[in-house]
Amino acid sequence: MYFRRFVTFILAFIVFAMSLFGLTTGMAAADEVDRAVTIVVADSGAVRQDAEWISYTRSFVHMMATLQPERRIVFVDTDSPSESIGPFTFGAPDFNTRLDEIEEKFHQLPSVFPETIAEALVEARANLSSLEAPRGSNIYIISGDSNDISHSEIYETLSPILEPIAAWGWAIHGVGLPNTSVVSREFLQDISGATGGRVFSLSLPDGFQIIANALLAEGGEGSLVPISEYAQTGSSLFRTGFSIAPGTRETNLLFFKDSPTGSLRLRYPSGLEVSTRSSMASYFMETPNLVIWKLVGPTPGQWQIDARNINGALSLFHHTTNQYNAVLKAPSPIVANKVQTISAYIRDGQQQVVLNDVRLQAKIVSPDGASRIMEMHDDGAGGDAVAEDGLYALTLPPMSSGGTYKVALEIVWDEFNHSVTSDWTLDAQVFPRITIEPAMVEDLELGEQVQVATVSVHVDGGPYPINPDHITPMSATPDGETLDLQVKPRRLYGDGPAWEYDVFITPDVRGTYAVQFRMDVSYAGQAYSDTSDVIMAVTALPPPVPVIVPSLTDSADSLSVEEVPTLPVAVAPRLDPQNEMELPKILLVIPVILILIIGIVAVYLRTRTTPYGYIYNDNQEPIVDFAALQRGRLARLLRTGLVRGSELNVPGLEGVVFQFDGNRINIRSSHEHPTVRVNNQPLVDKTDLDDKSWIGTGGRLYTFLANPMQLGDLAGAD
Repeated sequence: MYFRRFVTFILAFIVFAMSLFGLTTGMAAADEVDRAVTIVVADSGAVRQDAEWISYTRSFVHMMATLQPERRIVFVDTDSPSESIGPFTFGAPDFNTRLDEIEEKFHQLPSVFPETIAEALVEARANLSSLEAPRGSNIYIISGDSNDISHSEIYETLSPILEPIAAWGWAIHGVGLPNTSVVSREFLQDISGATGGRVFSLSLPDGFQIIANALLAEGGEGSLVPISEYAQTGSSLFRTGFSIAPGTRETNLLFFKDSPTGSLRLRYPSGLEVSTRSSMASYFMETPNLVIWKLVGPTPGQWQIDARNINGALSLFHHTTNQYNAVLKAPSPIVANKVQTISAYIRDGQQQVVLNDVRLQAKIVSPDGASRIMEMHDDGAGGDAVAEDGLYALTLPPMSSGGTYKVALEIVWDEFNHSVTSDWTLDAQVFPRITIEPAMVEDLELGEQVQVATVSVHVDGGPYPINPDHITPMSATPDGETLDLQVKPRRLYGDGPAWEYDVFITPDVRGTYAVQFRMDVSYAGQAYSDTSDVIMAVTALPPPVPVIVPSLTDSADSLSVEEVPTLPVAVAPRLDPQNEMELPKILLVIPVILILIIGIVAVYLRTRTTPYGYIYNDNQEPIVDFAALQRGRLARLLRTGLVRGSELNVPGLEGVVFQFDGNRINIRSSHEHPTVRVNNQPLVDKTDLDDKSWIGTGGRLYTFLANPMQLGDLAGAD
């Protein structure tokens, strides 16, 4: 026993030393070097205990070859580790021959020795070296009941090669059969953990599904999609279907069965049955517990599956590769604390394409795990510049923090109940923001300098000093002339940057002055601009204009000035006797006119647009329901379609007015609190308010929705 352990250890050391010095033989061909290698090691002492375990192992090898067609596969049996089978690849001329050779291995009589597992793993390590396996190559060892094998001794023997395996970027994965003992599973966990590998359970259907998803994930191919799950007995017929979308390159169908009995039939959308004979269009493989159908360039449409005479559970899955994928376009990093627009397009290979009858949506997962699903648009609205140009856009609300956000772009064919997902990331960075707070903005006197605002710069709530030349004023005067504006930094001492600036103006004409600032800085390795809100400063009203009236005592050319004009006294006219007979006619006409006026007013009141829609805060909470707004009777009567911001009880919206007119809604400033932006544009006069419009004011962000928030709305979350 000790002699065998010693020999095994020496063997491991020799193989390790040879790999270090590049003395291994059998150099791989140049065109094969870049293809990853997978070594499947079957523990004969465990696999051959039961015919079902043999079937599971065969199914595992077939599934791996099918789902990873680009990999080179080598099979090693612990009974004869030096007689490895392979390398072989899916679809190669010798593919079926290699599978037959593996089949023969399963029917050989086992000869179990404790050291053979170590020898097989050493042989697997030597194969990886001789094939010049690149990073990402791996070893799968299938084991189960230990049969009193000393796994601690085996692990001690293997320990010299585990670290070099991990250093080369290779991994060992354990695959436990249903009868895997606790000791065997601990052994698989030990050797897998030492190389960064995983441990799987080979069971139906869950274990196979997890392994299949892991194999697909290694190549960035997504995961299996369930079709149906059914339990049959006897001769019953089970029929189901699935859709294949346009642009599908390849579809893999995997059917997991508890029992080897029964038959499966596949039909084209035309109704014709697909042949089980391999061809250019399809490949069929069947083991007692697994049926695989590979369809190449399948016809789009509804396909049908018929299962007959199957006993036990049947689980059906598919995996599809599509020629189309979605590509994210966004700056890096994006500004986390600001409304941002990102875009994406659909690509066929390297060519941008425009597809009809598809949707594009984005699932965004924040660094803290919170996620939301948002629809992207190519309709010329909601941040999209040009309708139907193939470039989809999405306006993101300000993100709460910086970090890496996961973005899953999903192309959806609703007609085929199918989607294709592409994974991307967004790096978000909190950038400086420039804000403006009004000071004295009413009753300004001409020719007098007055402070109208204070401008400040912050990063994530903290002050961020910048140089004065990084701030550019943008102003508008009543007469269109240049505004006498001064910006004075607040500093404790000296010159240099400051994070607060006082703004002074000297009005020279009466009217309203608009003041706004733009900040241009370099931050996080990129040029960055931000614009403040707009404030309105209004001059005082002019004094009353004197009224000149003629004096009764002066001549026609002489005039006197009266500060307050005398109002004429109304004198009731006397009726002419000739018109006294017309009085009854007047009394008859007046009621008719009143009735007409009342009718017109009633029709007008009934046809006016009543307020509708909702306002949500930045936490996606509804804070205003216009239809249910509590208003006074007089307000509802006289200004049905007009709602003042002061009626909403929403901070920052006190100085705006909402006007509802049919399908059109506009918002305007009443000049009381004019620091409002709509879709990131200053609200200087008025603008139309569309569905999902953003309203920003005083550092707060609101969203107007025409209908209650549903899944897929801008602020929806999954």
